[in-house]
Amino acid sequence: MGGTPYGLRWEAIYPLMDRQGLDADGWDDLHEALMAMEQEAIATMREFAPKQDGG
Repeated sequence: MGGTPYGLRWEAIYPLMDRQGLDADGWDDLHEALMAMEQEAIATMREFAPKQDGG
């Protein structure tokens, strides 16, 4: 893994979410769950990423 993790490619995820056939509340719940997982994954990747030396 290299570089800084920025997050999911939502433009690729939204069509997959739409295919689930969820109502508005279900879609919102799924979106919130994915955002929470994304935030935790980024935090974990940053925690374990190689550290840059200051010079």
